[in-house]
Amino acid sequence: MRRQVVCWALMIWACSPSAMANPAESIAPLSPPKDAQHIEAGTPASTPAGTTFTVPAGWAMTVEGQVILLSPPEPDLKFALLDIEAKDATAAVVAGWNAFDQDFKPSLDIELPQRPRNGWEDRHFFRYRVPPGEKLQVSAFVQRVGNSWQVGLIRGSDATSAKREAQINLITTSLRPRGYQPETFAGKTAHPIDVQAIQAMKDFVARGMKRLGVPGAAFSLIDRGKIVYVGGLGLRELGHTEPVDADTLFMAASNTKALTTLLLAELVDEKKLRWDEPVVEAYPAFKLGDAASTAQAQIRHLVCSCTRIPNIENEWSYRYRKQTPATIMQLVARADSTLKCNTSSGEVVRCGSLNSYTAKWSCPCPTST
Repeated sequence: MRRQVVCWALMIWACSPSAMANPAESIAPLSPPKDAQHIEAGTPASTPAGTTFTVPAGWAMTVEGQVILLSPPEPDLKFALLDIEAKDATAAVVAGWNAFDQDFKPSLDIELPQRPRNGWEDRHFFRYRVPPGEKLQVSAFVQRVGNSWQVGLIRGSDATSAKREAQINLITTSLRPRGYQPETFAGKTAHPIDVQAIQAMKDFVARGMKRLGVPGAAFSLIDRGKIVYVGGLGLRELGHTEPVDADTLFMAASNTKALTTLLLAELVDEKKLRWDEPVVEAYPAFKLGDAASTAQAQIRHLVCSCTRIPNIENEWSYRYRKQTPATIMQLVARADSTLKCNTSSGEVVRCGSLNSYTAKWSCPCPTST
């Protein structure tokens, strides 16, 4: 059981893209911030308007006028936060760029409105056009409460932007307006899922399918530990008549990651495994591109996107029909030795979203009791 779960974790981890960065492809370094505060661990911080956020470990933070500048260890990416009073989202983001770098005039590619969340009443995302030869990513986001906009500006090389995607997401998803109190259901009794509730959920799913052009979907409802509904809506495939039902198979997707982590945690609780245990102790056949990186990989690294393996998602995806657990592990070792990632084991880089087919794979490891 112990080795089987570790193998499952290895398959899921191998199919999850970590970021690959090649310093040779980075743009010319930007000037480092002056008097920067270097952050040793994830640290809460706030803007002058009271917006709270988290600064990732290893980043530097400095204040230059109305700009809070956040910088990773690499010199070719900058993340700026500003409090702006403006009439609308466009005015807010323009004012933000002017305050951050008045000589930088990005060309807008697309603006996407986003749904309100986490106390923000209005949210927009902006992506900008950049000549391919510059190997640069430029984006912005704005979030409003009342007349005050929180503006975020991100400019960095393709390589570092990919490598630091997880930490950029940590900053953006941690932003909360002053005084925000998350909703809590503590002390509240859930309503029972009755016939009316089931029909309301069916109607909700059907509206979403129509709006998004989804041909078919299935879902289940659990109330007080019992399955009260399981079924499907729509068709399995456009142009065909076979309906989606309770037995229609869908890709397991990243649901297997949470299940594998749970099983590993149970083994840790049973003292059969340690989070800081080297992977090779649990699965001797495990191998990365060199002996040092192989020895550094720990069990916890397999489920937190913090191994040093570079991005192998596309190569795996295009050949998935012929892949087995054994070929995936061979790909892992080859990718680590040939593509080279300049991160260290234990450093969070990028969370993978590739569908994990390991639920239907049998582990090649011998069963251990």
